[in-house]
Amino acid sequence: MAFVQKQVDTGGYSGPSGDLGSLLDAARQPIDDGFEDSELEELLLESLDDGTEDIPITPEFWEAFRAETDAMIAEYQQRKSAA
Repeated sequence: MAFVQKQVDTGGYSGPSGDLGSLLDAARQPIDDGFEDSELEELLLESLDDGTEDIPITPEFWEAFRAETDAMIAEYQQRKSAA
């Protein structure tokens, strides 16, 4: 609620209901992602039936996942600062 009140106080909205109304309006807008629902569903189902083994989601998986994403972020930040 503090965020909403800050938006009202800074003139972003006339009141909390205006802020909430804007969020609801945005949520109702269709997302144009270039896929029809049926196309997206077909792609998802194909990926489930692609014959590959399921990956067990274990604490070790999450540890490796975090290490990999941390390395990706570090590489991105290094390239960004070098540019």
